Amino acid sequence: MTSLFYRHPWLQLNLLTAFIAAAVVAFFQGTLDSLVILAVFLPVLAGQSGNTGCQALAVALRGMTLGELNQGRERTLVVKEALLGLANGALVGITAGIGMYVFARMQPRPEDPAQTVPFNSPRSHSWQ
Repeated sequence: MTSLFYRHPWLQLNLLTAFIAAAVVAFFQGTLDSLVILAVFLPVLAGQSGNTGCQALAVALRGMTLGELNQGRERTLVVKEALLGLANGALVGITAGIGMYVFARMQPRPEDPAQTVPFNSPRSHSWQ
């Protein structure tokens, strides 16, 4: 029961941040409606942000467990982690951008009627 008491509030906080993220997505609903391809990349964004958070937590816990967090070196550690985060974000962002560009280029263009599939077409129901 003690574990529930300590862990449950963090799950509630995570849920709150998920609703905040949903509100941000809703704010850009018009953009998503006009560029539906962007919706395909939402799981990529969510996955990367979750992985980044887990990695930061793991590094912090490792440092605390091994006694690597020395008093007076907090500023140095924060600057180091910020620079690492910036570098990782830039490199992953470039890779993701290239992947998204390639994926988007492979999609049919709406202005080319030969490449579009009407909703009621037998080809539009690929699960059957």
